Amino acid sequence: MAKTPEEALALHVRAIGDNRVVRMADTIHLPFQHHSTDGKVVFQYDTPDDVPEYMEVWNPGWAGSSCELLESSVILASDVKAAYRVLARRFNADGTPMQDFEAIYTLLIKDGDWRVISRNPINIFPV
Repeated sequence: MAKTPEEALALHVRAIGDNRVVRMADTIHLPFQHHSTDGKVVFQYDTPDDVPEYMEVWNPGWAGSSCELLESSVILASDVKAAYRVLARRFNADGTPMQDFEAIYTLLIKDGDWRVISRNPINIFPV
């Protein structure tokens, strides 16, 4: 689905909104982990049956929200794996900004397709 890690980042950030634009399952590579800002694993997907087609709204206040990648920078990269520092913004259903978050994303290429294998939020702050 993504030919570059930058494209994979942008797709995945869109998929973590509740707008049904991009399927969560199409943006990740298993096993996939999402950590909270305190370092705990919030969820982990090990098999295709674990992965929701779309991001589940586990915070009711996020219903109808969308996310946009604001910026990213390479931390480490090789031909098959990369890590990025990401700044993204979540928008309320009415389009007003809700929050920004910084995260470390790890990506892997398999069969010519870049996918996210982990998301580690570092900071979350209101806009």
